[in-house]
Amino acid sequence: MNRSRLLALLAAVVFTMSGCGTVYIGPDDADPATGPMRCDQPDDRPSGMHVLLAQAVPTASAVPCLRSDAGDWAVTGFHAANGRAVVEFSNRFGNDDKATVELAAECDVRAAQEISSPFDGTRKYTRPATRRGRYANETHYVYPGACASLRFDMAGRGADLRGAEIAGALGFLSRDGIDRQIRDASDNNLHLDPVSEES
Repeated sequence: MNRSRLLALLAAVVFTMSGCGTVYIGPDDADPATGPMRCDQPDDRPSGMHVLLAQAVPTASAVPCLRSDAGDWAVTGFHAANGRAVVEFSNRFGNDDKATVELAAECDVRAAQEISSPFDGTRKYTRPATRRGRYANETHYVYPGACASLRFDMAGRGADLRGAEIAGALGFLSRDGIDRQIRDASDNNLHLDPVSEES
């Protein structure tokens, strides 16, 4: 990423954190697929979506990302503000199937069941539910400084399998890794805001 593009990306971060609107930024252009959400971005081209997630929740030691292809799911919305960010997904062949990944400093897991987490340093909680024949599920990943919540709202045959596509692809990218990408791409002139002392 050249310096001018990186500066434009960071300017968009400032714009969004000021509460001026909703933006969608990927490593190249606006993209309805899942490329900007992928964990494995080029070393010299940090994803604007990762940067915005990290800036929205500065206490987060990591941000959610996709370790692999999410099947027929595509990113169809992204909202970031101070203290919270939400990535919205739609299924290409699932009619009105929706999924969201929300990043916040904390979440309420009191009514959820803790199960084994595949990610080191992360506690996983699940709250399955069925609402009027729809498949609804919440999974919360709690880790230092943040909580990432995956939620489904789907209907019809195979809803649980479609949900497994995106649930199985979910992963995490460390804040330090994103910061390192930004520093490398800007010759060490730009960086993420430091983690709050409260984290």
